[in-house]
Amino acid sequence: TGEAENKNIPFLGRHKLRLNKEKASETSQARYFMTKRVNSPFALAQISKNSSHDAKLTAARNRNTPVSILEQLARDSHETICQTVATNPSLPFNTLLELARDSSARVKLNIAYKSSYGNKPPTPRELLEVLAEDESEQVRAKIAEHPDTPVDILVKLANDSSREVKSKLTANLNTPVEVLTRLGLEENLVNQRNPNTPGIVLTQAVRNMKSNALADFLKHPVQGSQMPSST
Repeated sequence: TGEAENKNIPFLGRHKLRLNKEKASETSQARYFMTKRVNSPFALAQISKNSSHDAKLTAARNRNTPVSILEQLARDSHETICQTVATNPSLPFNTLLELARDSSARVKLNIAYKSSYGNKPPTPRELLEVLAEDESEQVRAKIAEHPDTPVDILVKLANDSSREVKSKLTANLNTPVEVLTRLGLEENLVNQRNPNTPGIVLTQAVRNMKSNALADFLKHPVQGSQMPSST
């Protein structure tokens, strides 16, 4: 069927079309099988060049992909490719720093995210500094709750224009008590799950809270909580 079987096309033309179709099919199959060879740097390098979106994703997430290819993928036009390669531990720091200045908030959120599970190395300060000044409220909020964010950056974020950013600060165990006190007393931003939240802040929150919210506020005891026994 198709042009390859069209009798109005000369025989040699139809033969050439069939060959091109077979070649395209073989190339597609070859790329598919190469994506399965996840431990072969050569294969990963090949599938990332002029290849399918799925093949590029395979190369972007694989730590065995050659650095030169990861750097190439970090400049890909597809947002999901950049998002994926941003979490690759083999990506050079300078390239990661470039992605931290990317126009896509989703890419930067992937960089800012750090799971509480696993034993990942500390996030470099320089990276956190760049993201803490990002125009996206979501990105700055991620840095406000990030376990590796230095105290001086947390203090700076306490003056952020976004209430969401400051709310995330109240849950961070590294946020200074002075900041927790000010945010609690002056802006009514309180996190009862943070054992460092001062008693005076918890007391004021309870005093100003409606009964339906109060039950939830007191429901789960927190070890080390500063909640006064009188409250």
